[in-house]
Amino acid sequence: MQSLLDSCSHTNQIICIMSEVRFIVDSSTLSNFARAGYLNLLKTLFHAGLLTTSDVIEEFERGSEKYPELRRVLNEQNLWLKVVDELTEEEQSLIRNLRITYEEFEEGADASLLAVAKERNLMLITDDKYLKKIAEREGVKVVGTVEILEEAINRGLIRSVEELKQIVINMEHVARFRLKDTDLKRLGLSLDL
Repeated sequence: MQSLLDSCSHTNQIICIMSEVRFIVDSSTLSNFARAGYLNLLKTLFHAGLLTTSDVIEEFERGSEKYPELRRVLNEQNLWLKVVDELTEEEQSLIRNLRITYEEFEEGADASLLAVAKERNLMLITDDKYLKKIAEREGVKVVGTVEILEEAINRGLIRSVEELKQIVINMEHVARFRLKDTDLKRLGLSLDL
């Protein structure tokens, strides 16, 4: 399996060292790990922290009413989860352009995430298929849950197939997030969990 560090150094000449804050995360991936009870796995992998935008925090505030486990994410604000509150003029301009160009970006956090990732040369962490597609079109490197799980395996944070299966099962049953069959195969898991 390829490491996140390996994949970063080979694409876009991004120097991404997990001991630095070089990643920005959207609500989908963050929510999946938090709701399934694995926020600490993210905190261990990205020990220097992750960036996100105030738009994502607003989504979590709305979602925490229905899913109280999301409050753990809100409690991490400005500790491990660093919020980009002030956007540069270039980022604001790019947000406006993205919202005009991509109808799905008219509302929500996607435009701000993509603008900050692009302008600050950050890797975007998302499981949102549409955001991933547009980010890659815009030249932003993207990783998701499967790459995070691979990195956790490579670093010995997930020590057995049973432990990995339990994470995948919890994500599906608790967070309502199911990895694609190709991702399950990529992780070495059978399709009949």
